[in-house]
Amino acid sequence: MPTADRYISRLSLFSLIYKLVLNRNEGPRIPILIQAVGVNKLLDLLDF
Repeated sequence: MPTADRYISRLSLFSLIYKLVLNRNEGPRIPILIQAVGVNKLLDLLDF
């Protein structure tokens, strides 16, 4: 079972990904986002 710190870290990571990709703080589950955007496009958006 994840600890509270790991849970908060995971939420922060997802929030950051959504902000970079969708310009929103929330979004679909990560697998759905990857499928919709495509792996290569998502990696391009996250490569800075």
